[in-house]
Amino acid sequence: MNRELKFRVWDKVDRQYLKELGVYYWHVSRSLLGEELEGEANLYDLSILLRNKSFVVQQYTGLTDGKGNNIYEGDILSHNGKIGTVYYNADRAGFVLEWEYSSHEQNYVNLTCDVVYESSNIGNIFKNPELLK
Repeated sequence: MNRELKFRVWDKVDRQYLKELGVYYWHVSRSLLGEELEGEANLYDLSILLRNKSFVVQQYTGLTDGKGNNIYEGDILSHNGKIGTVYYNADRAGFVLEWEYSSHEQNYVNLTCDVVYESSNIGNIFKNPELLK
């Protein structure tokens, strides 16, 4: 079994996704101490970014929606009239789509090929949080 491992990194300070400059290396516009830096020389690898609270690393699920858009952790999907967030659920040993709980319905679905094919990737929790309200 071979699946593509990809990540994207959200910078909480600059409120934007970092530019990936190589396999698992991202450009950060400041030092990890907060000092502004210029140029492309300020590269950090995935292991450093995972340990720093200023960054959120989101993994690619290996799946695409019905329109061919990649789906990552933190993406917001529209599925069968529900709007929910994609995240990894250790108890389920996989990615799930979870929406706001109401009444006695189950408020999540396991993220499968069938589910994502019937879904649309409409944003993510950082750039479009208003979609979840």
